[in-house]
Amino acid sequence: MSEIQTSPKSKLKNNELLSFGRSVENKILEIGASELGVNNFFVAFQEALEAYDSSLIKIRKSAITTEMRNADKVRTDLQTCVLAQIRLFTKHFKEESKAAALRLLPIANRFKNTSQLSYDDQTGIVSNLIQLAESDTYKNDFALLGLTEWMTELKSANLKCDELTNARRDEKGERNSLLKIEQTRPAFCTAYDKLVSALNANALLNGDGKYLNLFAWWNAMIDEYRVIISLRYGKGEGGQTDNGSSNQPSTDTGGNSSSDDDEMPDEL
Repeated sequence: MSEIQTSPKSKLKNNELLSFGRSVENKILEIGASELGVNNFFVAFQEALEAYDSSLIKIRKSAITTEMRNADKVRTDLQTCVLAQIRLFTKHFKEESKAAALRLLPIANRFKNTSQLSYDDQTGIVSNLIQLAESDTYKNDFALLGLTEWMTELKSANLKCDELTNARRDEKGERNSLLKIEQTRPAFCTAYDKLVSALNANALLNGDGKYLNLFAWWNAMIDEYRVIISLRYGKGEGGQTDNGSSNQPSTDTGGNSSSDDDEMPDEL
């Protein structure tokens, strides 16, 4: 009886197993899972394959990092200019401007070098600076020195930095919620085994006529991977190639023929 031989999938590298799974998927899509009588098993196989594929993608660096760096520079430049303007106006020739600057000088000194803090710490510090600038105590002095519009821009830049922090948290949370290979690979292998068992059972019960070409293709692919594994790990490590012995059609419908199971390695 024609049947799909046991595969040495436990010895395949992660991307090899993915390629193996995609080949199976494409072949069954070409024929039609319903035509083969394994629609439910194939749907489960595809879902497990997709989850396995997704778990192979490891994005270690945030895509938002560069945008955060650029936003932080804009914020730092604005804050630096505001504080520098306050210090500059303490030497102003107009007494009114000079007096306003002197009243704001403690603020400039308080926030000196705060741009060297961590990204998120600076977000909080700049928020404090903005609160002071908008307070009844200091808002007129900021306006007198022409800094109101500067503070509006700084507020917008700080809000942008805060939004990017939250976006990176969302990104990290989404990345961490993905299943790991240690979970998806066994699940995919189980789904694969169930699909193979269903196909072999259908061929046994209904005759292997319409399964013969599929099984021949499948077994040839498994033999190719056996050779690859043996070349990589040593002679015989991939198991004995089938060489078509599992592709022999039944002489009667629903009949069964023995396969050379003793020569097949147990699935690890």
